[in-house]
Amino acid sequence: MTSSHLSIAAAFAVLSCTGLAAAQTSGPDVIVGDLPDAQSNSPIGISGVTYDAFAVGTTSCNKGNTPLNWFTGGTDNRHPAISQNLFRYSSATGRFEQLGQGGLKHGFTALQGSTCTAQFGFPCAATGGTTLGVGCSDPYGAGLNNNPGGMGPKWQVNAATGLFPYPYPNVATSGPIRVRLSDLNTGGIAGNRFFIEGQYICGDDASANGGLNKYNNASWREVLLSATGTVPNATDFGIAITGSMHREQPGIYAWQSIDAAVTITTFDVPNDGRFILACKVSGPVAGLYTYEYALQNLNSHRCAGSVVVPLPATHNALGSVGFHDVDAPGEPNFLATPANPASDDWTPSGGAANDTSVSWAGPAYAGTPPVYVMDPATQYKVLTFTPGTGNDHTANVLRWGTMFNFRFTSELAPGSGALAVGLWRPGTGTAFTINAQTPGGATVGNLTAACCTSGVCSVATQGACGAGSWGLPGSTCSPDPCVLGTCCLNGACSSSTSPACNGVWAVGGSCNPNPCPVPTGACCAASACTSTPEAACTGAWQGPSTTCATVFCPAGNDLCANALPLCDGTPASSTTVGATSDGAATCAASTGTPDVWYSYIPAVSASITVDTCTATYDSALSVHTGACPGTTQVACDDDACGSLHSRVSFPATAGTRYLVRVSGFSGSTGTFSVLVSGGGGQGCNPTGACCNGTSCSSTTAAACTGSYQGVATTCGPTGNPTTCCPANFNRVNGLSPQDIFDFLNAWFALDPRTDFNHVNNINTQDIFDFVAAWYLGC
Repeated sequence: MTSSHLSIAAAFAVLSCTGLAAAQTSGPDVIVGDLPDAQSNSPIGISGVTYDAFAVGTTSCNKGNTPLNWFTGGTDNRHPAISQNLFRYSSATGRFEQLGQGGLKHGFTALQGSTCTAQFGFPCAATGGTTLGVGCSDPYGAGLNNNPGGMGPKWQVNAATGLFPYPYPNVATSGPIRVRLSDLNTGGIAGNRFFIEGQYICGDDASANGGLNKYNNASWREVLLSATGTVPNATDFGIAITGSMHREQPGIYAWQSIDAAVTITTFDVPNDGRFILACKVSGPVAGLYTYEYALQNLNSHRCAGSVVVPLPATHNALGSVGFHDVDAPGEPNFLATPANPASDDWTPSGGAANDTSVSWAGPAYAGTPPVYVMDPATQYKVLTFTPGTGNDHTANVLRWGTMFNFRFTSELAPGSGALAVGLWRPGTGTAFTINAQTPGGATVGNLTAACCTSGVCSVATQGACGAGSWGLPGSTCSPDPCVLGTCCLNGACSSSTSPACNGVWAVGGSCNPNPCPVPTGACCAASACTSTPEAACTGAWQGPSTTCATVFCPAGNDLCANALPLCDGTPASSTTVGATSDGAATCAASTGTPDVWYSYIPAVSASITVDTCTATYDSALSVHTGACPGTTQVACDDDACGSLHSRVSFPATAGTRYLVRVSGFSGSTGTFSVLVSGGGGQGCNPTGACCNGTSCSSTTAAACTGSYQGVATTCGPTGNPTTCCPANFNRVNGLSPQDIFDFLNAWFALDPRTDFNHVNNINTQDIFDFVAAWYLGC
């Protein structure tokens, strides 16, 4: 979209803020300065479940003393990516739960507004669109954040470092905040309160100021929901902004703003990200206290895979043990057929009378982490990305920008204690403890776990484990987690303990011979994708663990020279995700943006219309003539078909071959259908030269029984010929008229030439073929 993200008035409005001016931070520091608007979409069905959808406008501000990166250019990840969440506070239960989350909006073209200048206490020092100036703001309206085509997956992002690959794959089920319609109807809206959250992720922000600047990137605001129809049978819900902004606070803090009894504790995983634990204990009612915990992963790449709440030595069985998570449409860990939403819920265990703990756990980690290869010459720029393997990005664990809930009842009054959170991805340390109210003030510090010290296992408390690797509370030395085994990572083998293995670990064994399977990956060959080892790939191997589901193999038209013909009135669907760029256009800042190509030859001279009105992203469209990649631009458009899609009309000449370039605004990629009409064109059945032996005729590709020479090629030695060379002549390369002259002289022994080196094995038929080929232009 080439116009401003919001209206000029909204973009540069200064919010009235209470309190003193914010202190300027060191380095680039992006925050969410405003959540100015919201909008609702019509419900849609995904995998058998009906989801309502909401989008939130987000205005970013640079609180730091250094401009913030905002590059795109089709392959540059150095820009913010934006997530959106929706939460509900239930007045009936006092619970605070996450209802939905959206895909990841990628930023482009930083405007230089003044939304936060009153709060910051220093003015906007405007820069160009590839950076956000110090003190400046950039607005994205809800309409822009509502476009699924501009959204990538969250699973490719390391939120702790702010790194992600770019361009990103576009997933059909991704998009704005998606919430189960049944959840809204079941919980209702009467008496309840709802809150939205926006969060920005960016590489230079994440590392600035000793890594501290990444912890203030989320803000929240209250919204109002309205129903179309009567709850619990409402068919749609609307959304509207209300209340004031709460800058630099994640959404979980809204719970504490409503209920002063809620306590909040944070824990920063070393060299990773932050977890936030909110806790409320109510009661007693009928002799029972209700314990409610909400754990939000703000930006930890390690993720959380378990939660353990300790219990005193003596107690009755717990009651109402519960768990709540949130769907993630568009993400690999979203259930393909979520008819039973509890099928991937974390499994509770313990809590019986006198048990030492109650815990919840998801699946154990079984794979390898993703790999980001950085550009050695450009800081924060990702050159290549290799996805993790196994269940690395498919398991239902507590990933960044997400909140899970844990609850139970107990006859024990609360006290100051501590619980344990198990880290899921491999790394230093396997768990951490965090302070919270627990039954009887039990603390996880009294719990034991397997402790690995120099490869030797013992069962100890976390304090007693010291510098060793302390496991999940309750774990033991059987089976021994400290024993050496084989660790396979991308086909390479090493000897390590299980906690130290970032690949697939197996107990015992030897690395000689190498037991690790040769890694397979996507192989692009002849425009088709197959999964093969690198050695077996006859085309372009895309790297270990890549799959054909996420890799773009050019379908013949990634390059202009391989443009595919268009049918008049028949849409052609494809994607620009993963494509390269070999063209340029004067609109939409699309030069350098991934593109694919089509061709069209009208049968009559008329006004031709080409559109990508149903694209899932901010498409750009241009039409060219001449040699590839289109030496003359005929038409170019970005937003003529709605706010994000393209349509061009131009006077066309019959028989002229037009090149249609489908690209995107300033690096945007996604899926599309391109439609051409008005010229009665040859479309899918263009004619070209067809060779049968040395005979040439003009036919369509389908009608050619010999060798089709390509669209718009012609027969004959005059004009712009395409010739049919003798099938048995294989010595044309390197022969010249002088060679023929020399050969004839040598053949007739009239004038043997010492410089002639093509006599051997040349016969009369070769001379005939050569003369014919030379005359025909081979």
